[in-house]
Amino acid sequence: MSLEQQIKDLLYRHDCVIIPGFGGILAQRQSAKIHESTQNIAPPYKKISFNAQLKQDDGLLVNYVAKALDLSHSQAKAKVNGEVNDLINSLEKYNEVCFGSLGNFKLHQNKVLFEANHRINLLTEAFGLTTTQLPESRKSAVVNLPKESKQEKEKTLQPKESKFPFLRVASAGIIFLGIAGFLGYQQLKQEVNSHNLAAQEAANQKVEQKIQEATFALSNSLPEIIYKVKQAPKGNYHIVAGAFREKENASKKTQQLRDLGFPAREVGKNQYGLHQVIYASYLYRSEALKALKNIQTTQEEGAWLLVKAL
Repeated sequence: MSLEQQIKDLLYRHDCVIIPGFGGILAQRQSAKIHESTQNIAPPYKKISFNAQLKQDDGLLVNYVAKALDLSHSQAKAKVNGEVNDLINSLEKYNEVCFGSLGNFKLHQNKVLFEANHRINLLTEAFGLTTTQLPESRKSAVVNLPKESKQEKEKTLQPKESKFPFLRVASAGIIFLGIAGFLGYQQLKQEVNSHNLAAQEAANQKVEQKIQEATFALSNSLPEIIYKVKQAPKGNYHIVAGAFREKENASKKTQQLRDLGFPAREVGKNQYGLHQVIYASYLYRSEALKALKNIQTTQEEGAWLLVKAL
């Protein structure tokens, strides 16, 4: 498993992955867009960039490598450092290195630059969506009106409208076309949003296939942190603490989290037959992401967000 692939896997669930001693790869969500010139609809995506200042190891990459390859923390750290050294040496020797499907690193005037591959989309909610052409029926939203001559304008200003009733009919028709085009555009936006929501569940299932069975233990070296949390609403956004083959182990983990103040519960088996335990459920995505960041910082870096109606 290459370093590029491991970072790519992490970017599906994280907005920043730091390569220790080298820099950080960032993934920022971008909204869906309609290109006026080409009349194409581009789905939402994660914009990939690189920041050479983010070199301090935050443990995310090393911990993921340790779990993915079944290595100890020291072995995983040594493996990551070795691949980072190879990357730096290759960059100094060839001035350009292909970093898998994510893009290319270049060395220019002793500065490391990164050219991202724009054909790759790491946004899980956009899984299965591609750039599509705006239907011809929607392009009628813009109506080009013929220019009136000076003489016609003067006639329009004269108080003799009753002699030209067809002008009022034509005006009403133009207004109707404009409204119809606008409503058609709004309907298209609703169709795009519905498609995004429908694909989001499929994307979460795709990412879940990469999640291996894991158990999590609280570190004895850290001071005890006690949370007093009110019962959280049971929404469709769940922070997963772990998946266990034995139900007894899942029950023990649930009780551990409840002792810390989390409204933890078991949510049944996943597609691999493993019993899943969650920290809490939330009604809104923003609220869930905020809680997930806090849990990853204070409890378990491997916690992840499950979007599913339970």
